[in-house]
Amino acid sequence: MTVYECDPEAQFNDGNLPDDVCDHIRNQITLCSSTIIGVWSVGGDDIMEYPEEAGYPVGGDFSVNYYMVEIHYDNPHMVLNHPDTTGIRFYLGNDLREHDIGYLTFGTDANAQALAIPSGVDQFVIDSYCPASASSSLPKSGITVFCALPHTHLQETGQSVWTKLIRNKVAVKYLFNSEAYNFNYQFHNRLPKSIQLYPV
Repeated sequence: MTVYECDPEAQFNDGNLPDDVCDHIRNQITLCSSTIIGVWSVGGDDIMEYPEEAGYPVGGDFSVNYYMVEIHYDNPHMVLNHPDTTGIRFYLGNDLREHDIGYLTFGTDANAQALAIPSGVDQFVIDSYCPASASSSLPKSGITVFCALPHTHLQETGQSVWTKLIRNKVAVKYLFNSEAYNFNYQFHNRLPKSIQLYPV
């Protein structure tokens, strides 16, 4: 389950919001499909707590008016009329926290144009690199990374996943290293010590 922030330019009819299978409404939700503000995956913790000094801004003079929830279902036997109690709850505070939270995503898009695993192979390694130029939009003061959420699509396909921080062409440390990744146990890994990332 992923919660997205819609671009401030997004306009909808509040009495008739898009509500269907994503592929059927793709053109209507384009402005709501890139900025992630929350993720829950299979096996994840029931609650995701932010650090005391940071939070996600909503309301007031914040420019975002719409959010979108995307839910992936696993129904291989195509059971009809199965009741769904899926939901997400946000707890709002009265006091603005010192820092804003956001998601920084790395990896490969999960679509046929970005990723195609050949049939019949026993092992297929995917390396994705984030070039130094990708950091150009980070503030000069840097950002603080306090947790990581390793994620792959399709049960049993992703066997291991990791992200390394490389500085001056030298691998400094792992943001996370999940050599024995389990699709059924996806959770936010709170880092023992926060990591600072800066623009190059």
